[in-house]
Order: sequence, then C-alpha cells, then structure tokens
Amino acid sequence: QINTNIISFDFAELYPDYELKSLAIEAFRECHNLRFINIPEGISKIPASAFADCGGLTSAKIPNSVTKIAERSFGWCYNLAEINIPKNVTSIGAYILSDISMLEYIYFEPVVVPTLSNEFLHRSTLENLTAVYVREEAYDAYAAIEDDLWQELVVSTNKLVGVNETELNILNGNISFNDQAVLYDGEAHSIQIEGDLPEGVIVTYTNNNQTEAGDYTVLATFKKNDEIVAELEATLLIIGEDYISDSTNYTYTLDENNQATITGYLGNDT
Repeated sequence: QINTNIISFDFAELYPDYELKSLAIEAFRECHNLRFINIPEGISKIPASAFADCGGLTSAKIPNSVTKIAERSFGWCYNLAEINIPKNVTSIGAYILSDISMLEYIYFEPVVVPTLSNEFLHRSTLENLTAVYVREEAYDAYAAIEDDLWQELVVSTNKLVGVNETELNILNGNISFNDQAVLYDGEAHSIQIEGDLPEGVIVTYTNNNQTEAGDYTVLATFKKNDEIVAELEATLLIIGEDYISDSTNYTYTLDENNQATITGYLGNDT
C-alpha cells in the first residue's frame, strides 16, 4: 500500500534492480503531498484514477511504453501545469484531466489521433489552457476531433498549434539544452543537449568547446535533411579568478566532476 505522505516516486531510481510491470487502479489516489512521478518504461497502461486527487502533483513523466491512459487518471491534480501524451498512446479515457485549473500546456506526440472517450477533457481544464501542441503533419486530424468542448475551447480559440517533431520534443522536455558552469582548469569545456533526437535529426554547436574563463553563449542547431528545424541557446560559464575578482556576492559548490553550481552575482551581468 502506498504511503499517502509520499513526495516523489521514481521507481527506476529507487529500485534499479527491479522491473515495475503494472500499476493498480487508484494506485496513488489522494497522495496529496506527491509532487513528482516518473513512471518507468515497461508500463503499458495508466489505470483509472491512478493519480486522481494528487493535488500537489506538479510533474508527471509518462514513458513511451504507455499505450492507454484510462479515465480520470490525473483528475483533480490541481497544480499540474503541463502534461505530455507519449507517441505510442492509442486510447484515452474520459476526464483524464478533470478540474485542473493550473494546466497550461498539453503535448500530443501521437501522429495518429488516439481513440478518445466522450468529454476526454473537462471544461474547467480547457478554459485555462494556453496551448495544445501537436505534430504539424497531424494538425488537421486533431483539428477535426468530434468533441464539442474540444472544438469550442481549443480549435475555435486557436489554441491548437502544430510544430515539427523536434520542436515538440523541446517543448515537452524530451530534449533540453542546459546552462553549465565549471571552474577554469586549462582544459576545453563544452555543453551538449540531453535527450534522444528524432530519427534523421542531427545537432551541431556554435561557440562550444571553450577553454578560457568567461561566459559563452552556445547555439545548438537541429537539422533534418539539411534544413534547420529548431535552435536552442545555453550559457557555458568558465569561472576563473580574474573573471570574478570584482564580485563578492557569490558562492559555488563543486561536484565530483568539477562541475560548479553558482549562487549570486558573478559580474558581466551574469
């Protein structure tokens, strides 16, 4: 039985030698303190009300192995700001996102529109959405969904947005490009994207692989068939004594790889 005071649950991290094959109906229901859930690969179905009434939930990572999301799976998760529907989902139950007034973004990865129950989304949820992102090649299919609320509150209000596959993976967090800080050591340093690239997409970097102290804006350019499909920027900060000598309001900590976590003002508007 789940401890309802649980704050986060990442099965793969907690039990790396075990495989979670299924979730029970209402598995985490009314875990009001739950903030983060990482559902492991291998789970094929999110059962009914699995995370219902988890009012504190702010982040839920759903793996690509999931093909079915049952009714009210995330109902009344009032603080959930966004949710990603993975690419292999083929079926979505009723009211999977009931009464989530904080929800701003929904990301639909499937190119084929999943089978949808009537009123699969709730009015109070749809009224507060900023955007629903779908693959651009599937835009027309999603725009044609025969659901009155969907048509009234998503399509007619221009909240349905089509983007390419790489852009969608950036928006939903599957691909990220994060700032990094290190101490000067005379060696070259660089930053890399995190996440898996879509098939046929390559990434190149501009202004990466730096040695001298300073802050560098690094550009990651994503291309498919020699066409740019997305770009991201991140800052590489190399901390040297001369570079921060005029600053007194900062602290840093180092991890075992000489990576620095910086707090405070470093000069040069950093």
